[in-house]
Amino acid sequence: MANLSSHFQTTKHLPEERVLMQMALGSMFSGLIATEIPETIYIEQRSEYKGEVKADQEFEIRVTVKEIVQRNRRATFETLILTNENGKPTEAIKGTALVKLPEYAIC
Repeated sequence: MANLSSHFQTTKHLPEERVLMQMALGSMFSGLIATEIPETIYIEQRSEYKGEVKADQEFEIRVTVKEIVQRNRRATFETLILTNENGKPTEAIKGTALVKLPEYAIC
């Protein structure tokens, strides 16, 4: 078994421009869905990380319904985080979320 403790004890210098962690940004999708549709059960999240989001940068979160299957109350959402690079919307994170909807959400 390798001892990696010395590797993790080395001093790391943070870059002057801090970049937000993609996993932390991706977790915002579940929070947004749960806020808009309480009692939703989050089943799966798939994400493709396409670019950086800097700590001082504004970004937009979009969650769009792609499909609803009424018989098992499942919904698939497209998830997207956009930044503004030189006046042009740029994808930073793109993916999908699969959820089980609460009974009241199915018409």
